[in-house]
Amino acid sequence: MKNKTGVPIQTLNQPDYWIDEINGMLYDAILVYMKEKNFNKTQLAVDLEISKKQASQLLNGEGNDFSLEKILEISLTIGKFPVFQLEDKEEYLSRKKS
Repeated sequence: MKNKTGVPIQTLNQPDYWIDEINGMLYDAILVYMKEKNFNKTQLAVDLEISKKQASQLLNGEGNDFSLEKILEISLTIGKFPVFQLEDKEEYLSRKKS
């Protein structure tokens, strides 16, 4: 069974799906931040206190191995509050089907 977004329910039950969602949000926010600051990859790495390799991985859309703490630090550095919420599965699915 799929929800309104077309994502199979089995996929929604996989941690990797949600990790990819969070990484995607972080990636989008970092691109906006870089544009606003007129940063290149090296400047981004220095500002975020990550290696150039990690900056490259982020910008190439590759998975990262950041801890939750580092994701929160990056979010705050780029001027974003990392607002996460836990939602009941049934309520989520019900809302997405509508």
